[in-house]
Amino acid sequence: MPLIRQTVKSKYKTNDIVASDADLAIVVGMMEGIIETYDEKASGGTDITTPSTMNLVKISVSRPADKLSAMVSIPHLKPTKNEKDIFAQIALFDADYNSTLKATKIACRYNKVI
Repeated sequence: MPLIRQTVKSKYKTNDIVASDADLAIVVGMMEGIIETYDEKASGGTDITTPSTMNLVKISVSRPADKLSAMVSIPHLKPTKNEKDIFAQIALFDADYNSTLKATKIACRYNKVI
C-alpha cells in the first residue's frame, strides 16, 4: 500500500491509499506542494483474525484546571475491556497534544460496536 506525504507551507499530511501505479501517478499529479511517495515493504504487528464486532471508543482527556484537553480514538478494544478500564488508566494520558502534563479527567464521547 503506497503512502503519500504532502508538504504545503512546512506542514505535511500523510495518507495510506490503495491504488495502481497509474492511478497513483494521476493523484500525485493533482496534488500541490512537495509530494513524496513511499512503498510499504512490510507490516509489523501480530497476524490476528478480524473480530466479528469492532468496539470503537473515542474519549476526551483533559486537565480542567489548566484548560487543556485532547481527543483520543481507540479503534478496537479487546472484548473483555470497556471504557471503565480506560478511565482506570488516567495517569497514562497527557492532558493535551502539546504538553506532558497528565490528564485529571476522562470522559467517553463515543462508543460504537460495529
